[in-house]
Amino acid sequence: MQNQANQQPPQAAAAAAVPPLPQWQIDANNLGLDVEERELHRLLCDFHNFTRAQYVALREEGYGTLHELRNWKHKDIRSLLKDLSNRPNTRGGQRFGDKRIREVQAIAWFVNDATSRGVPINLAVYQHDPDVCMQNSALAADHVEQDTTKAGKPDKFEYANWITWEESVEVYLESVISNANGAPLSYVIRKDLPPNTNWNSLDKLQQRIYTPVLQGFAFNLDTKEVLTLMKELCLGTDAEVWIKNIKCGRLAMIALHKQCDGPDEAKKRTLEAEAKLKKLCYKYEHSFPFEKFITRMENCFKVFERYNMPMYEQQKVEKLFDKCQNSHPEFKMEVALCRSQQTTFIGAITYLKVAVARIFPDDKRGGGRQRQIAAVGKKINGVDLSDFSKTYSADEVRKLKSTKEGKDAWFAFLRDPRRKSKRKEYNKRKNSDQRKIQALEKKLKAAEESPNTNNDDGSNMDESQQRMVAATITGVMNASRQNAQQIQFPLNGRHASIRSAQRSAAGSDGGSVVSGVTQFDHLGNPL
Repeated sequence: MQNQANQQPPQAAAAAAVPPLPQWQIDANNLGLDVEERELHRLLCDFHNFTRAQYVALREEGYGTLHELRNWKHKDIRSLLKDLSNRPNTRGGQRFGDKRIREVQAIAWFVNDATSRGVPINLAVYQHDPDVCMQNSALAADHVEQDTTKAGKPDKFEYANWITWEESVEVYLESVISNANGAPLSYVIRKDLPPNTNWNSLDKLQQRIYTPVLQGFAFNLDTKEVLTLMKELCLGTDAEVWIKNIKCGRLAMIALHKQCDGPDEAKKRTLEAEAKLKKLCYKYEHSFPFEKFITRMENCFKVFERYNMPMYEQQKVEKLFDKCQNSHPEFKMEVALCRSQQTTFIGAITYLKVAVARIFPDDKRGGGRQRQIAAVGKKINGVDLSDFSKTYSADEVRKLKSTKEGKDAWFAFLRDPRRKSKRKEYNKRKNSDQRKIQALEKKLKAAEESPNTNNDDGSNMDESQQRMVAATITGVMNASRQNAQQIQFPLNGRHASIRSAQRSAAGSDGGSVVSGVTQFDHLGNPL
């Protein structure tokens, strides 16, 4: 009897062996959640310890699954959850503290990042370190608000600089984020990936560029924006005719590719690169610096790589050593050491750059005053703003102000401290010249008013002195108007007669007198 009492039914033993369900799963069953809803519910309530009521409040607002968190902006999350916290319970209110808000923002950022790159949402990665996602979410929001990484707009189209121009357009569009789908605008003009490309081998930027589809409403909005840029850059150039009637930015870039980068153009550019590489050599640092030498060599290698004719690393290194023909003994020794130690092109040029800087510390190309590279700026609307001492004409200012970019550049140029310093120096010189002229005029006037009075200030001048003063004043004013480089004051008496005879003789011989010196007669008129 006792043994029978101790025996339990098999069903009861099996029920006792089943562990109880966790609370989040019980709540999910009671709420009738589907598979996608359970995924977000488990992450919030089991991992982040949200309450059931907090999840229900999010679900009622339309954010019950991970997919529904996509494109939910950082600031909108805080705004909605603050609003829910301020509502009364009778109107569906539910309190969300600051930590809960930041956790929802982190999950939304993680979902957006994964979907924008075309990779699956792996919650194990998020759960491994959610604090990193919180930091990234805040940084991404600040980055969008500041928008300080936008590249400068490319220059006008030039056929001779097609490769550089195309790269500048791609870089600019990579820095512009689409308002329609959040991807870089360069996805509109992206090229096809090579066959059998491993998606995970692409970096995050490339994944964001190749994830959006090239159709639909968002693509139509973005391609119109790209088309506007293309037409602006090609207006008034040889490329305008090739995209004039095209209504799609992607098709416009394809048309330019066919015209400027087709098979014939590829063959032409590779032949030009081969010819340049054949003539290229490094002999003298003062006439052709090593930095410029390796830059031109690298440009040739890039042309070969662009048109599927890449050189192997060992070929690049050997070509570099063969082209280093500087006869300096120490440099030749460094080349020999580099040949034995370096096996990559980057490593070899880095080694040789250090050697060149040590062996030729004082060699500079050219003589005289060199223009600083910081003073060289690109043209804006055809006007060069690199010269801070220049006086710009009304036509040049009108060209600058014809576009918003030019207007901003012009006002920034006027506010530049270097411009103010140059104008201050110019005004100082101008005022100094004006004071000299005024002093001479005052002295002449005093001499005319009192010709017979002896004054200690020397205003009593005879007729020849008065003529000299008058000629000096007129000569200075004429020379300043004509921007003369040098001024030679008039010659009087015998010397003037001799010079006049010499000029007459030169003119009668049919020759021309070329001189950098401007001479004037006794009235200050140019001779």
